[in-house]
Amino acid sequence: MPVGKLVVMGVDVGGTNTNVALALQGKSPSILISFHYATRDLKGLEGPVSDALQFAREHKLTVKRGCIAAAGPVVNGRVKGLNIPFVIDAVAVSKKTKVKFSLINDFEAIGRGMGVIPKKDILTIQNGRQVKGAPQVIVGAGSGLGKSVLAYDAAVKSYVPLPSEGGHADFAFYPEEFDMCRFFARSGRCPDENSMVSGRGIEAIYTFLRPMALGNRMVDEVDQAADKAKLISKYYRKDKLCKQTMDMFAKFYARVLKNFCLEILPYGGAFIAGGIAAKNRHLFGREFLAEFLNADPQFASILKLIPVHVIVNYDVSLYGAVVCA
Repeated sequence: MPVGKLVVMGVDVGGTNTNVALALQGKSPSILISFHYATRDLKGLEGPVSDALQFAREHKLTVKRGCIAAAGPVVNGRVKGLNIPFVIDAVAVSKKTKVKFSLINDFEAIGRGMGVIPKKDILTIQNGRQVKGAPQVIVGAGSGLGKSVLAYDAAVKSYVPLPSEGGHADFAFYPEEFDMCRFFARSGRCPDENSMVSGRGIEAIYTFLRPMALGNRMVDEVDQAADKAKLISKYYRKDKLCKQTMDMFAKFYARVLKNFCLEILPYGGAFIAGGIAAKNRHLFGREFLAEFLNADPQFASILKLIPVHVIVNYDVSLYGAVVCA
């Protein structure tokens, strides 16, 4: 552990987990240590930040700057995410901790972090034909669904991620799925993408399919679980209903990515991020790509040109927060 060094702090606040890191400054930041918390157990960020500062003091490290990446829209320096039980105010955290914090959307952080994680942590599932400097997109499912577009800035020779709340667009059901659409419809509206392609989405799909699995030995265990999506994923290879649920989830995930790619035409690459992808890379195979390319032949040929990658490093947004700091 280096002593007497100037370090920066990165904070990644998701709907499930909150992670804090101290890192040496540099073009490729080196994380010295990270601290991990369950977001639902926190009342704010002052505690986790104080823990990291206490560690810094014990090792004679100096922290002057930090960046908070949060799952939700940043409005006037504040975030109130759907899955975060407290409001994040960068100015308030800065005043209480004496560290100057900036605040960004978590998918902006992923865009910043992609360039510094090891190349082995980015798996290519479709080579496509990459065009240098062309737009890129990120889609990622965890507690919720996030999206971002990355535009290339020739002046700084780097991609710049743009914040987005595109994950809250209405989900596109196919005709054979209209029963599911009606099942989840609220106030006459179809569910949004965030409701179907996320941890909550896995649970929702399972709930819809559940009546078709009478006598299934795993049903009672899943019903009683606090984190149903985690258990459904765990039993993918052991239980028919769990497998059916995750396969349908992957199909929906591919559809969301396809529609986003057709909107942006990201010949620079499409990146799948988020905790679900990092822990379930087996979902992103032949059937996923078949749904991704399920379009009119003219547009399927366009989709085939787009490189598609899966980010399997769960800490990519934490790295992004460190880069911004």
